[in-house]
Amino acid sequence: MDELVGEWSSEASGLYHSAFEDESFAFGAGGDGWYQFSRPDYADIAYFRWRRTGHGRVELSWHTAREIFGGVVTDQPPERDPARLGYRIAVENTPLAGRVRMLRMEPAVGFAREFGLVSTQPAGTAKADKR
Repeated sequence: MDELVGEWSSEASGLYHSAFEDESFAFGAGGDGWYQFSRPDYADIAYFRWRRTGHGRVELSWHTAREIFGGVVTDQPPERDPARLGYRIAVENTPLAGRVRMLRMEPAVGFAREFGLVSTQPAGTAKADKR
């Protein structure tokens, strides 16, 4: 299985105390995925197709985006330009969670660059996007 496949969360990184906000990525085995920035009563979600472009390189092509605020879902135009990212995956000792399988990305898509593995079976839709 591809090492990127899974659901990754900045909160699960073990690098920071529990936060008011979380950023999550999901990379599906079939090349689909999603990114979610969330905080209480708000979520910004973008769906993408992903593909490798080289060793430690991935491209995300955005196709659907929505914002959820106060329970109201608003479709948004997706980013037009693909995100071209470098990444590294390794098991690291973290100050708050011990050993964590970490995904480090550069540049950041939102605010976070570090994500801990939550599950190797990513959900097909973002957590806040359950309509």
